[in-house]
Amino acid sequence: TETTEAIKNASLRLPALLIIAKAHAVVGNFQEANKIINEVANNIEKIRMPYIRTWVFALSASALTATKNFKHARMNILEALQTVGQIKESSTRAEMHALIASAQAGVSNLSGASENINRAFTEVDKTEDPFLSALALTFIASTQSEVGQNKNYKRTISTALTKALTLRTRPRALVLAFISSIQAQTGDISAAKETIESAIVAVNMIPDAHSLAPALAFIGKTLAQIDSPTHLRPSR
Repeated sequence: TETTEAIKNASLRLPALLIIAKAHAVVGNFQEANKIINEVANNIEKIRMPYIRTWVFALSASALTATKNFKHARMNILEALQTVGQIKESSTRAEMHALIASAQAGVSNLSGASENINRAFTEVDKTEDPFLSALALTFIASTQSEVGQNKNYKRTISTALTKALTLRTRPRALVLAFISSIQAQTGDISAAKETIESAIVAVNMIPDAHSLAPALAFIGKTLAQIDSPTHLRPSR
């Protein structure tokens, strides 16, 4: 956690810690994972933003599941469900419902996961901004793939891609890069290659590098998966 100490904002540090905790758990280092999870639990009350609280609870559930602590994972899912409705933005609610669905799938609650995927779509329908809608759809598609809804995943990722191609250059670059990273992570390498080419074209059309970091990060992630595909699920 030394790296995360440079992140002074608790709203950003706690999610980063949970991603690290899950990584520890995946390789069997449960002691370190639980230490980090407990640190997060002791600091979550500092978080006031419903979006961040929901995010942290859902990530905590995922990390706890990785440590085989299913009881506390379910408790964190319930906390996430109680806070998600307080989020103002419909697109963010959609993304958080998708993240909760992912956590529910981790504890074998597939009916709950399916219900929250449907709730995510309901929130997307309320989102007028095509950029935010495309991002939310990509989140949902990732979860659909994760829970085995492969046909639905392909339909959703296709819809997200169609929306992305209508966007202006800068947001188009980001969404295409994000989509390509999800395609690569789900093993759809040929589609990922096609999408990342479009993302790179969009990036090269942008005259300045301002705010391009997220798109470039997704492009790098996709290229790494294409070169050495492991088909690991995203930590989110």
